[in-house]
Amino acid sequence: MYFNNIKLKKRGLLCDRARGFTLLEVIITIALAAILGTFMILFIGTSVLRSSDSVNQAINLATAKGAMEKISSSYAGYLATGDWTTFKSNCSTNASCSVLEGCSICFAGKETIAATITVGDQTFVTYFMQ
Repeated sequence: MYFNNIKLKKRGLLCDRARGFTLLEVIITIALAAILGTFMILFIGTSVLRSSDSVNQAINLATAKGAMEKISSSYAGYLATGDWTTFKSNCSTNASCSVLEGCSICFAGKETIAATITVGDQTFVTYFMQ
């Protein structure tokens, strides 16, 4: 039996000291885990913050669409009645409206209104002609 233990010790199968990690190995492992954890938090954190962008854009688009529908229905009312001043006042309540003069799409003697709707970071511009 004594000879069997000598052979096993030579092969490294039996050891007198307890096996484990050295302090240096533990410190390097913790440092690498901290570095990887930092990168994960940075990349995942920005992804989580940006994940709401598409939802906000959809909400802004729906808001702008509602305002544009109000202006368009007011323009349809102008086409039916011919009351341009009412359309201009309705346009100003729903958007930033300005009269264009001397533009390439303007007709002589007719006003062209640029209706600008800005919601969030999205801007929509529509032109209405008298």
